[in-house]
Amino acid sequence: MELLRFLFKEAPEKTLHILLISVIAGMSEVASVLLTINGAQDVAAGRNYMLYAILLPAAAAVFILSKRISQTQAAALTESVLEKLYADIANDIRHAELPEIEQRDTAEIHLKMLKAQTVTDAAVRGVHAFQSLIAIFFLWLYVFLITPAGGLFSLLLLALAVAVYEMTQKLALPLIQQEAEKERELADLLGHILYGAKEIRISKRKNDDLFTNCLCPVIFKIQEMRCRIRSYFAGYGIFVSVC
Repeated sequence: MELLRFLFKEAPEKTLHILLISVIAGMSEVASVLLTINGAQDVAAGRNYMLYAILLPAAAAVFILSKRISQTQAAALTESVLEKLYADIANDIRHAELPEIEQRDTAEIHLKMLKAQTVTDAAVRGVHAFQSLIAIFFLWLYVFLITPAGGLFSLLLLALAVAVYEMTQKLALPLIQQEAEKERELADLLGHILYGAKEIRISKRKNDDLFTNCLCPVIFKIQEMRCRIRSYFAGYGIFVSVC
């Protein structure tokens, strides 16, 4: 949701256009599936052959084209937003006074750029998820119209999946925040190594101490946190697959 607000703030018209095409992609995906299922039965019985021969390729073509257009436009939009974010960071540094620049935390700047890249990468996956959500909704509506009991049961399963996802996010959120802090600490250490390279090379004891007692534990801690975060969401993925 925050990602959608961010894109609407940066480029509202383009974001709305991508969402509309994504809705068309989701609807045409469901239409392709339903036409395939019903067409297999009708054609086998010798009914409506020409109808499915026209509608099924048309629905598949609309799905492929709309999905392709939405994905490419989302990629173009996110790259333009990323370019704007980088330009804003560069202009902020360029127009700052020299004492202010010297006091700036370079690790913080690097992390801002990394987070900007992460946000834009997530945007394309978010468009794909939105299309899948539209497809799931119309499939559920089809099931509900055929058998209301089955539709209600599917709705309960979906509500359970959403509840488990929210719980997974709450469990993972403290770890994600701790990981971000550790990544900033790692960036600071790498900055010390980069800008204090001469001093570190002169003092082997300081070199070994920085690597063994500072850098390696932080790297190991980040690795441990990422494994735990991924295990949370992997467990959620298994739960959804079982459902």
